[in-house]
Amino acid sequence: MTIAVLPVKASEISRFGVVKMNSEGRITDFSEKPQSPDQVRGWGFAPEIFGGEFSTSSEPVFMASMGIYVIRYEALEEILQPDFGADFGKDIIPRTIPSYRVCAYPFIGYWEDIGTIRSYYESNLALTDPDPKYHLYDPQMRLFTRPRFLPGAHLLEVQAQQSVICSGCRVGQATLKHSLLGARAIVKGGVQISDAVIVGADYYETAEDLGLNRERSLPDVGIGGDTVIRRAIVDKNARIGYGVTIDPGVNSSDHEGSGYAVRDSIVIIEKDAVIPDGSVIPSR
Repeated sequence: MTIAVLPVKASEISRFGVVKMNSEGRITDFSEKPQSPDQVRGWGFAPEIFGGEFSTSSEPVFMASMGIYVIRYEALEEILQPDFGADFGKDIIPRTIPSYRVCAYPFIGYWEDIGTIRSYYESNLALTDPDPKYHLYDPQMRLFTRPRFLPGAHLLEVQAQQSVICSGCRVGQATLKHSLLGARAIVKGGVQISDAVIVGADYYETAEDLGLNRERSLPDVGIGGDTVIRRAIVDKNARIGYGVTIDPGVNSSDHEGSGYAVRDSIVIIEKDAVIPDGSVIPSR
């Protein structure tokens, strides 16, 4: 088994599985999300080895699993047994190390773990930076995705600052700041969006769909006029009505409401959620 690993600071190890390596690159021990550097004492490396952001660090650097495994088929058959457990990090890898040749493949480059709401949110918004760590326009680092064959974004009177607007968006008189609009995002007039990830939609509504929405008093897919959205993730196909305010404020506690949740002071509007006209989220 080969495990892809990358260097992380001691303050970050609680998010990862940390490996102990010998001089030949063989993994001799593994700790899943250690809560204290004491649990992996002696496993670290001198920060000057890695340079860059680690060069000024006064704490040791640890090698963390990226969750990428390359395994011989025969070995995989053997280790995927009920008595080995079900979780790779907690069960399978620790039980594999004593009996199999488990090695590390060190990686130094762009990689982000988006397993939490905050990391997903920050990684997406990092694409709007003037000089992002991951360059969408780098021909040597191509972005592979399925072709959608969408039209270019249509912008009416938009004021945009440090934002990314994807294909197929239709945006009216809106203000965007440090935000990302995903494919097919529909934004009506008078909308203010800041520090937000708008995932977009899987489809466009037809004229018939829009008529049915009126009959049912249902907001259209997208973001209705005169809405304010701050520090939020709006998932696919959400229907946000007219005059809605979505803003977690400062130090908002984690909780759930109808069609939304708050985590780490970030509002998440759920996929296919319906947010009626005039709603205030989270409710005060």
